[in-house]
Amino acid sequence: MYCIEYDKVVRTPPSKTYHIIWNVLLADKQIELTQDLLESENICHIVAILPDKSDFLQLNTFIPDCPYTVLEYGNNHTTEIDKDAFKICGSFIDNEARKEGRMNILIFCNNGYQRSIPFLVYYLTTFHSDEVPNIEKALSIILSQVDKKNYMDILVPTILNVTKLLE
Repeated sequence: MYCIEYDKVVRTPPSKTYHIIWNVLLADKQIELTQDLLESENICHIVAILPDKSDFLQLNTFIPDCPYTVLEYGNNHTTEIDKDAFKICGSFIDNEARKEGRMNILIFCNNGYQRSIPFLVYYLTTFHSDEVPNIEKALSIILSQVDKKNYMDILVPTILNVTKLLE
């Protein structure tokens, strides 16, 4: 009888980010931006969605050489989004995903996911509409990762809110 020997299974440490889809990760500023994080999560670029670029410069002091993009929304609480900036950023993420030896893009937001979730929905439904044809499908993917426990309870209200923002 022939017996195959297998290597011992070693569990990977839990991720500090949410893997949304393909090469896209999500985290808020409760995560510390360090070189260790970049290496362990295979991150090559950070897209920060923050009130001001200066906010990100205060948070990335341990990784000043990491490439980044900041989508600024100012200190006003408005429901306006910059679809042109979303389109440029989404195109960049999509191009990175097509590169050989693909690395991850971290979507980094202020707190909660009020602005990053609409961005991710826009990205998925605009650049991957063949797989993610509508807001409901995009939110099912995102929310099932971000809030597994409350996913079903928050899905419909979030669909309504994001639909208002994007359409």
